Amino acid sequence: MPLSQVLGPYATLGAAVPAALDELRRRIGLDAWIVARVEGDELVVVAAVGGPVEGERLRPGRPLPLDAATIVEGAPVALAPADGGAGLAGRTLVAVPLADAHDDPVAMLVGIGAEPALHGAALERPLLEFVARLVATCLEHELAASRESRRADRAMLDALLDPLTGVLNRRAWDQLLDEEEFRCATTGAAAAVIAIDLDDLKLVNDAHGHAAGDELLVLAARTLARAVRGGDAVARLGGDEFAVLAVECEGEAAKQLAQRLIEALGGEGIRASHGVASRFGEGSLARAWVAADEAMYRDKRERKRPAAA
Repeated sequence: MPLSQVLGPYATLGAAVPAALDELRRRIGLDAWIVARVEGDELVVVAAVGGPVEGERLRPGRPLPLDAATIVEGAPVALAPADGGAGLAGRTLVAVPLADAHDDPVAMLVGIGAEPALHGAALERPLLEFVARLVATCLEHELAASRESRRADRAMLDALLDPLTGVLNRRAWDQLLDEEEFRCATTGAAAAVIAIDLDDLKLVNDAHGHAAGDELLVLAARTLARAVRGGDAVARLGGDEFAVLAVECEGEAAKQLAQRLIEALGGEGIRASHGVASRFGEGSLARAWVAADEAMYRDKRERKRPAAA
């Protein structure tokens, strides 16, 4: 029987997790209960119920000011006053790692309160462990459904291809960003965008004709498509501008991917300017794309600037 039938109306993060977090708040009494995704040594909010931390609501995608690595290295259920993270000193912290099918920590169930409640949390340890298993199951189900949805969306978007290069066109790119933003907001998944602009297309067109320029565009598209990771997407937005959506990727990993793409183009003799931005840092994929595009133009201006004598 499918998991969605077993869990019924609580088969999604949006329905099951808030109900479970509300029950924890009622039974244990801490101010806020949060499910946060583990990103390296950081925690990123997926869902939250309760009061604000650091004076702002705990919205999905916001960083939680706790050291994820320190929590994960502790006991299966860590019950201790929070002493790290700005604004959390002296608060009560209850943290339960949420593991995937391979027992690797992928998220955390975190309770935070201003008043000591460790005794109550200790008494409710079976409930904490049950809720942790429920949330981990829902999270795994949601992520799997999200990946399947992404594959289906890509199949539909394949009909919206740039006729010259065979990669996605501008319309498909805009639709892709909207769909990926919804998935990121629902699951707390990471994503980044990379803007790439070829430096020499006009020179090639002027010197060798537009047929040669078209060959350059096709070669650039093929090179980018080979260099991205499985699940990433390449689009031509028009002229000599390309875009890459890097799924489940952000920060330093996104910068490394962007550098790999530029090096791959360079290996084909193609010079290009680029900019990269992560959804996590910018707040949404739409804002990340604006930031990446602006960074690309800064890079282009720097590359055109004459070297100092």
